[in-house]
Amino acid sequence: DVSEKLEREKLLLRNEAILRGIMSNTSDAIFLIDADTLLITDCNEQAIEMFEATDKKFLTGSKGIDLLPSSADLETLYGHLSKLTSGGEWKTEYEYQTIKGKVFWGMMSVSAISIENETPYYLLRISDIDIKKKSEQE
Repeated sequence: DVSEKLEREKLLLRNEAILRGIMSNTSDAIFLIDADTLLITDCNEQAIEMFEATDKKFLTGSKGIDLLPSSADLETLYGHLSKLTSGGEWKTEYEYQTIKGKVFWGMMSVSAISIENETPYYLLRISDIDIKKKSEQE
């Protein structure tokens, strides 16, 4: 009925507002990656800044693995991704390179998430740990 439909729409709008708030109020780069294709479907503003992209379009549609350094062990990465289930998480540190060539250390955290009746996704979060890592190395 109409009131149920309006209630569902209000809930959807509220959930979208919560998601936008989370995406915009974090210092971490956040990427939503299609689990089947490994394409980046969405990212937050911090991801754009962290990787020195000109805009979101530059990152979305590309493969999430393209963000990784060439030294990344992709076989290990794929092994961890294939074992991830909803609620699971995998973390590792990488030395990333931005689009403009700047190198920084980041802690990557990947979680598998399901969105009702849709393809599964990976939620990839990268925290800049460059200062911490460099002080450890000194």
